[in-house]
Amino acid sequence: MPESIIVIGVVGSRLHGLPAARLQEIADAAIVVGAARFQQEVQALNPRFVAIAPRLQDTLASLDLSRGAVVLASGDPGFFGTTRLLGELFGTDRLRVHPGPSSVAVAFARLGLPWDDAVVVSAHGRPLDAAIAAAGASAKVAYLLSPDNTASRLAGALRDLGRGGDTMVVAEHLGDEDERITVATVEEICQASFDPLAVAIILAVGTEPVPPRKRISFGASEQRFVHRNAMITKAELRSVILSKLHLPPAGRLLDIGAGSGSVGIEAALLSPALEVIAIDKDPEAIAQVGENASAFGVAVTIAAGEAEALIPTYAPFDRAFVGGGGIDVLRLTMRHCSSGGVVVASYASMDRAATAASLLGELVQISVSRGVRLPDGGVRLQAENPTFVAWGSLP
Repeated sequence: MPESIIVIGVVGSRLHGLPAARLQEIADAAIVVGAARFQQEVQALNPRFVAIAPRLQDTLASLDLSRGAVVLASGDPGFFGTTRLLGELFGTDRLRVHPGPSSVAVAFARLGLPWDDAVVVSAHGRPLDAAIAAAGASAKVAYLLSPDNTASRLAGALRDLGRGGDTMVVAEHLGDEDERITVATVEEICQASFDPLAVAIILAVGTEPVPPRKRISFGASEQRFVHRNAMITKAELRSVILSKLHLPPAGRLLDIGAGSGSVGIEAALLSPALEVIAIDKDPEAIAQVGENASAFGVAVTIAAGEAEALIPTYAPFDRAFVGGGGIDVLRLTMRHCSSGGVVVASYASMDRAATAASLLGELVQISVSRGVRLPDGGVRLQAENPTFVAWGSLP
């Protein structure tokens, strides 16, 4: 039966912090596999060291590990580390894992901050906008960076999303003598250079940390929004509209005739990297959008004025919801929407809905009846006004 593969997590490039038992395992191993930075110290204990080149999987495939091995990993190998790969290659029953503190844990420790309320995102092997979108709406995010997604590139993307004033921490060479912790604004980090394998922590300005949970629900109750005279897109209708928008992970969405802003705000919750612009000519509605966005903890750009003047200003955009303004506003929206973008519009009148369907291609009527409790404890159905939703992709 093949011998065990021992996985040892190391903080930094030095072995001096490992317990004596781990150092003995390194000394006794048939083969020690690790990054080249470990070579000098390992060979003082065991000459049978193999440096990873260029990938761990390729290196392991070239070796006979039937007599066992020690694999040196960074920090906690079970946290975005080598444990997954080794388990897939050799089976978890062969592994004996001795984790060290993860780089994220060390980075937060250097700041004296807890991180049980942080979202942790790996930026290895995925597009940067997808990594940003994966962070959700958390006010405290740690990114494991890569040569493709560096600290300055991440900062530039966050700045373009309006987060230039947030605090950004870049932790380099954690556990080594040249360890460096840089604390600045996102805007300032854009202009600096850092080790490509650093850890970045983003702390939003003026917000409290939130639990690391992913939002998968939508259609929030109208009672959660400030609105006037029931002038709000009802929860059930809003759910259909959001589904027809096919929200991308990033880009720009216009909420035209925003009213309370409920559609745009829920879009921002579902796609945190999406830039949302709420347009309305009513000053009271504009104030409500701001109050609701703040209550839900999302960033929404609020534009006060006539839709005809503002729509071209924010072109091109990838998604648009037309909740007011009539057919002329819909036509203008379609002219300025990006190719491949999606426009959704809602109407109470059948004639406008039919025209919108001829322009966009798709149409559905939403009729909702809500249960209302009777004095005797029974339930009756109370119908809401039916609404038409038209939608389509732009050529």
